[in-house]
Amino acid sequence: MKIKEIVVDLAVTLFIAVTVYTDQEWMIWLLAAYTLLMLLSRSLYLFSRQLRAIVNKNKPSIPRIYYHLLYCLNVLLLSIFGWYLLAAGWLVIWGLAYFGMKQI
Repeated sequence: MKIKEIVVDLAVTLFIAVTVYTDQEWMIWLLAAYTLLMLLSRSLYLFSRQLRAIVNKNKPSIPRIYYHLLYCLNVLLLSIFGWYLLAAGWLVIWGLAYFGMKQI
């Protein structure tokens, strides 16, 4: 596994944990914006062959289960703290990622 492939995903999960715990307004807005960007990027990846071809040139060496565990943790954290709309967004991101991985 390459460290640079892991850092962003772990940082996002850590950011989600800190955000739900501290309930800072600016962090909530940043998390909502990031969630929307992830939804957009995962949707584009799933429905665009050209984008998949570009992204798949540099396939990550990380096992797929790693992504599933992090997405699951994100959904659980958001759900436990009652942030259901963002949890639903991450659940959709997780589903889009799953179907995107099946198309590779």
